[in-house]
Amino acid sequence: MEQKKEQEAPQYFSRDILVRMEVLSMLTASVVLMLLALFMPAPLGEMADPMNTPPHVSAPWIFAWVQELLRHLPPLAAGVLIPSSLFLLLLALPFFHGGEAGEEPAPLKPRLLTVAFFLLVLFFIALMTFLNLSR
Repeated sequence: MEQKKEQEAPQYFSRDILVRMEVLSMLTASVVLMLLALFMPAPLGEMADPMNTPPHVSAPWIFAWVQELLRHLPPLAAGVLIPSSLFLLLLALPFFHGGEAGEEPAPLKPRLLTVAFFLLVLFFIALMTFLNLSR
């Protein structure tokens, strides 16, 4: 018996089919989210009273690390300079790859400083968030 090895040709989608699939997926996800919002409304709590401020006001969780910084540092440094610097450095990280233009991305070892800095920033933000939320 002769065994035949059939190689399956990879499937390719034309641009029109791909765009239709993406639009259909987007519309389906939008309808599902709208139905969820319609039938499962999020509780918002009481109306705000400007004359009666609650004893503990906190920022949304995504800004908890900035609020924690504001407790320890001057407002200009903690609220503007440090967050702006961190985000600008994170935006610039892809440009510190250490190779020539058009080269393959460098393996992990030469990029260790960049990866370490990124992880340090993430650890710092996570630590400040945890300190704020634990109060």
